[in-house]
Amino acid sequence: MAKWIQALRHTTTYLGLVVIAIIWGGIYLLSSEQRQLAYEDALRQGSNLARVLEEYIRGAVQESDNALLALRQDYQHSPENFDLAAWVALTQSHNNLTEHFGISDAKGFVILSSRGPVRARSYVADRRPFMLQRDSTADELYISDPLVGQVSRRLTIEFTRRLNKSDGTFNGTVASALDVSELEQFFSSLDLGRGGIVSLVGSDGVVLARGGTDPATRAFAGRSVRKTQLFQMMKRSAAGSYWNAPNDSVEFEGVQRVISYRSVSGMPLIAVVGLSKSDIFRHANDAAQVHCGRKHPDIHGLDRDDCRRGPAGTNAVNGG
Repeated sequence: MAKWIQALRHTTTYLGLVVIAIIWGGIYLLSSEQRQLAYEDALRQGSNLARVLEEYIRGAVQESDNALLALRQDYQHSPENFDLAAWVALTQSHNNLTEHFGISDAKGFVILSSRGPVRARSYVADRRPFMLQRDSTADELYISDPLVGQVSRRLTIEFTRRLNKSDGTFNGTVASALDVSELEQFFSSLDLGRGGIVSLVGSDGVVLARGGTDPATRAFAGRSVRKTQLFQMMKRSAAGSYWNAPNDSVEFEGVQRVISYRSVSGMPLIAVVGLSKSDIFRHANDAAQVHCGRKHPDIHGLDRDDCRRGPAGTNAVNGG
């Protein structure tokens, strides 16, 4: 009789283990399916946001360039009596990100500013936005890396166009400055989750602006990302998505993200959106834990810690 009872207990134990295995198989399949759907949704969301960001950046840059072209035309029509501050107030040909406009002469001294009369003449001839226009004969828009404005003393991205004399020789520049902090504030207002980021990167690999919900995602303007995966991916395609590498994430808050990027059409700029792994899989992980903890109470010693760990010591719920 005792042997029969003992055998029954063993049989019950084996059945319990089989039930546990079946339960875990179902939980694992459910969790895997939910995580795959979450990942696919993140790819779509990131790609769509990158496309919207590209359009926004392209529009903002084009608007800034149109303002410079109009400023140049009006200034050259009557340079002696030109009032830049009045021109800005009258035309309102700028966007909310524009910090100020300025005009420099051929020697590199700022002669007019939208901030008002120039009392202390600022020298910009040693700066790339001026030098590249001076040394080039092409009439092209130049977009600078982040730099501290000579007049505003704020971190800005400068746009410049070349001024010419009647014989075509260089006669200075017209410039506008985009406020980096305002651009980062706009990026940070987007709904990207707790660990999401938005970046604008130059084709030279320098971060022009970066923002996100977490304040730690900002203040990276001016840092080079030329050696990161982004530029490896750019060699293959002008748009795409990828998981950032561990060494890349260490440089940027140590957060693993799905990165979606798009080259801004016709401009030396790249729009970048990053969605964090924890945000992507949060709902899938929560659902799996609820399913594990509520649907299946303790069975022969299987407690909720065992349920979170998963079979054979794995971490099926958390995906680790």
